[in-house]
Amino acid sequence: MPPATSPSPVSPDLRGSTSHARSTLLSPVTAEVEPSVSYDRTLEEQVDRLRRHQAAVVTLARRPMAHGSDPSPALGEVCRVAATTLHVERASIWSLNDERTEMRCLALYELTEDRHSSGTVLAAADYPAYFAALETGRAIDAHDARTDARTAEFGDGYLAPLGITSMMDAAVREDGRVVGVICHEHVGQPRTWTHDEIDFAGALADRAALVLGAAARHRLEEERERVRQQLLYTQKLESLGVLAGGMAREFERLLVLVSGNAALARELIGAPHPATGPLDEVIVAAERAQKLARQLLAYSGRGRVVVEPIDLSAQVSDLRELIESSCPRLVRLRFCLDAEPSWTKADAAQVQQAIMSLAVNGIEAVGSAEGEVRVTTSMRFLTTTDAQGFLLGRGIPPGRYVMLEIEDSGGGLSPEQLQRIFDPFISTKGPGRGLGLAAVLGIVRNHRGAIDVQPVKAAGSGARGTRFRLYFPATDARVPPQPRQAPRESGTVVVIDDDEDVARLVRAGVSSLGLAVAVVRGAEAAEAAIDAGGGRVRALLLGVSCMGADVGGVARSLRQTHPEVPLLLLAGYDDRAMTRELVVDGVADAIAKPFSAEAVSRKVANLLGARASESSVPPPAVPRD
Repeated sequence: MPPATSPSPVSPDLRGSTSHARSTLLSPVTAEVEPSVSYDRTLEEQVDRLRRHQAAVVTLARRPMAHGSDPSPALGEVCRVAATTLHVERASIWSLNDERTEMRCLALYELTEDRHSSGTVLAAADYPAYFAALETGRAIDAHDARTDARTAEFGDGYLAPLGITSMMDAAVREDGRVVGVICHEHVGQPRTWTHDEIDFAGALADRAALVLGAAARHRLEEERERVRQQLLYTQKLESLGVLAGGMAREFERLLVLVSGNAALARELIGAPHPATGPLDEVIVAAERAQKLARQLLAYSGRGRVVVEPIDLSAQVSDLRELIESSCPRLVRLRFCLDAEPSWTKADAAQVQQAIMSLAVNGIEAVGSAEGEVRVTTSMRFLTTTDAQGFLLGRGIPPGRYVMLEIEDSGGGLSPEQLQRIFDPFISTKGPGRGLGLAAVLGIVRNHRGAIDVQPVKAAGSGARGTRFRLYFPATDARVPPQPRQAPRESGTVVVIDDDEDVARLVRAGVSSLGLAVAVVRGAEAAEAAIDAGGGRVRALLLGVSCMGADVGGVARSLRQTHPEVPLLLLAGYDDRAMTRELVVDGVADAIAKPFSAEAVSRKVANLLGARASESSVPPPAVPRD
């Protein structure tokens, strides 16, 4: 067999040439492969981002749009998903106000701290370029936020302290109008935002718009239901008011006779007498019935209002001792009264009734436990927005109002109790006992005021309570000077009334002043009595009910023909509308039924005293040449 042939040795030069040739042949292939690998890696990263973005959008789509009328939880979840998906330190959603002057942060999520917050406000005047950019574009992709013209305004005051280098903000729009923005803020080296990241930010902005829209619709539904319930409540109060007013009207004439004649009989029989005790009980019962009638009228909003300038703080001061006497030992009373007079035009008796009702209500809310009731007066300026949450008076005009606030540290009120708090004979402390808070509602409504009731919680303790605020229109008027009492002297008072019982009661009251009384029927008889009196007629007392609709003409005619004789109207419940105009115009004064003989006596004495005061004023001096 022939020997095996060994391979021929290769020279070093040849090996070098071969290696060089192989390198030369492969270099174009390597140059083509490296860009291809880079492109594939970029494509994979983009696909991965798109998958994460899509998963995030699906996650948000499965979450509730909003929790009732509060969008904060849903917006906070959008921010959290945005920060974790885009790997940014901060994600936030802001709302632009209707005036487009500022933005408020509704939700902020910080990734490192895993913390949610809100509340920061940015003024448009401080960042004009940024606010303008939001209106014109879909998104602000500031790769270097400190140099980008749209975001550089945030530099020293916002970006630098937080270490923010890049921002990507997408406008939140509703019906094409910018209503807010979702912000993505990157901390670290400046970051270049990709097109798919900008598109994802736009999708998050759309989600935020849906959340805000859902919350707004829920608020509208809540407001519609609240208005519906308020309308039903108002209708119920009006129905009860008609009933209460009708009952009070029927009470009036009976109470005039019962209380007046009982008091007259008590004076006639003198003491001691076996009938004295029973008559005293009749008088007390009649007074209680009169009080109930006044409460019914106040609740119905049809009570008689003797309007005069009063200082609300002075009214509280007058009642302070009485309120303190009603207060248990463990309950502290605090009075924080305005140092300046709190003037309003109101009926002093009705306002005092409201003060006492609320004060006693607060004291009873605290009960036998240790607690506090605070009574405050102050002057407030109310806007239309302030009144929107009131229980009564949402439509009051903006302006100055005198406020009475009574706050207790009792157990507070549930929403159900709050809805019925002004119903008559309803109490949170057991069976309903009266018209206390119901009368307060009627009193404030009668004075064109407002009521606000809010639950309160004492700072640093678990104690809860309730705060009542009554608002009465403020006035610049002051208390007029009080007329002097007329001296006791002879004269005649002409009474024009066809009700013999009322006339007899009036006669008893006027006679106590030493004046004679002439009871006549009709305006012509009154004219004849005045003419026959020869200047000795001191006053005219006109029963409104006997004149009917003609009372205005009769009263004005008597005043025109006999301006020197003061006129007093004896007015019942149904006469309120007719007498108010005459009183306001200065034609006559009025006394409201039911009244006692003593009340008639005081009223006539004051009327004559005022006339004497006017006649005693000297005429103005005539300047000399």
